[in-house]
Amino acid sequence: MPGGRFLDVDTRGDVKVTPAWTMPAMVPLESWDSYIDLQIEAFNEALRRIDLERTCLSLTGGLDTRTILAASVRDGRTVPAFTMSWKDVSLDARTATKLCRAYGIEHHVIRFDEAFARELPEYALAASRLSGGLASVGEATEVALYDRIGTTYVTRLSGYLGNQVGRGGVEQLSPRSGDLSILGSALDGVENGGRDDHWFYDEARTDTRLNLEFLLQREVLFASIGNFCLGNHFMVQQSPYASRSLIEATTRAPQEPNARAIDSVPRMRLNDLRHRFLGEAEERSFQRKLINVVGGYVAECPVNWGWRVSGGVAVKGVALGALTLVDAFVGSRYREESVVSRLLATLRISGLHDFRQLRRWCDRDFTYDTLRAKGVCESGILDGQAIERMLGEHFSSRRDHHRSLMLALDLAHAYQIYVSGWHEGGTGLVQAVAPLARIREPRQPLTGL
Repeated sequence: MPGGRFLDVDTRGDVKVTPAWTMPAMVPLESWDSYIDLQIEAFNEALRRIDLERTCLSLTGGLDTRTILAASVRDGRTVPAFTMSWKDVSLDARTATKLCRAYGIEHHVIRFDEAFARELPEYALAASRLSGGLASVGEATEVALYDRIGTTYVTRLSGYLGNQVGRGGVEQLSPRSGDLSILGSALDGVENGGRDDHWFYDEARTDTRLNLEFLLQREVLFASIGNFCLGNHFMVQQSPYASRSLIEATTRAPQEPNARAIDSVPRMRLNDLRHRFLGEAEERSFQRKLINVVGGYVAECPVNWGWRVSGGVAVKGVALGALTLVDAFVGSRYREESVVSRLLATLRISGLHDFRQLRRWCDRDFTYDTLRAKGVCESGILDGQAIERMLGEHFSSRRDHHRSLMLALDLAHAYQIYVSGWHEGGTGLVQAVAPLARIREPRQPLTGL
C-alpha cells in the first residue's frame, strides 16, 4: 500500500484504502535563493521540535546526517552518535569519528566482524519477526545494533528521507533480483511479468527529475520499510526530513527548462556516483548552505567519497572514495575466497563500503541448515532441486548465487516464524524473540509480543 493512505478493514474482511495526504500543486518560486531559504527554515523548525532527551544520532559520512550534525552544533543541542562498521572501520565510521572528535561529541563505532557469523542465526530470525517477514539476514545487524546499544536511548535520530527530500534521490535502484526458479510449488504463479530489474522506476521518471510523490509514497517503502518497522520496535525513529512542511516545500522548487532528463537507470547510477565524488551544486542545495553557514570542520571534512561542502574536493578523500568504489564492486561480484577479495582484505580495503559482509557471515553450515531444514523442504515454498544446485555451485565457487540465496533465506525464516511456528505451538516465534529478551530487559517485559 502506498504511503499517505488510510487502511480500513471491517469485521467482514472488507478493505478500503483512501488517501490521507497528497502532494500540493507545484507553485515554483522565482529564485533558488528564496527556495533554499524556505527549505532551511522548514528543516530548522523540524529539528527544533524533536525532543533530544535520551536520543542518539545515527551518523554516517553522507550529507543528510551531516546536515543534522551541523544544525545541532549550531544550536548547542548535540547528542551521542553511533556508526555501524566492518571490523577494519568503514569509510562512514572513519568520517563520523573525525567529525565527533572535532566537536567533542560522544561517538561509538558498532563493529561487526567475523565473530558476528555465530550470532547471525538468532538475529536473522528476530529481524524476520520484526519486519513481518520482509527481511532476515540483511537486517540482522539492526537487531544486533540495539542489543549492543542497550536501553540507554529511547529515540534514534537519522537522515531518513534525506535522499528523497534533500535532493530527489533514491535509496537503491533495483529490486532484489533473486532468481525466481528457487520458488516451489506452493508459490506457483509468482513471477515478474517479464520485467527487467529497472521496471520499478519506469513510472517515476519525469522530464527533469524523479517524481517526488512517487519517491515518498512508494520508493522509500520499497527500500526501507523492513528496516524502519524493525527499528521502531526498539526506539522512536525520528528525522527532520520527515517534516510535512519540508516535504511540501519541495513543490516550490524553481523550474529548470534546460535540465537534463532522467531517462534511464544507468544515468541515475551516474548521478549517484557524481553526488558521492563531486557533491551537489552549491546554489541548488539547502544542505550545503546550512552547513557552510555553520562553517568549521563540518564544512571542511570530506563528504561521502571526497567532496567538501565548503567547495572543491580533497585529494586524499577522493583516493579513499575510489578504493571504496572498488570494494563495492568486488563485494558485489566476488566471493570471499576469490583472489581479488583476498587481495583487498590484505590491503585492508575490504569493508570500506559496507559494514554488512553477508558473504562472510552466511557460511556453508548456516545456509545449508536453514534451507534444507525438514519443515522448509516439505513446505513447497522452495524448489529443492534448484536450491541444491545453487548451494553446490555457490559454495564450490563455480557460480555466485548470493542474491538468490539471500532471498531464499528470507523466505525460509518467514515460513519458520509465520507458518510452522504457529502450527507447532509457537516454537519458531520463541526462537525469533529470544534475542529480544535481553535487549528489552529491564525497560519492559516481553508480554505483548
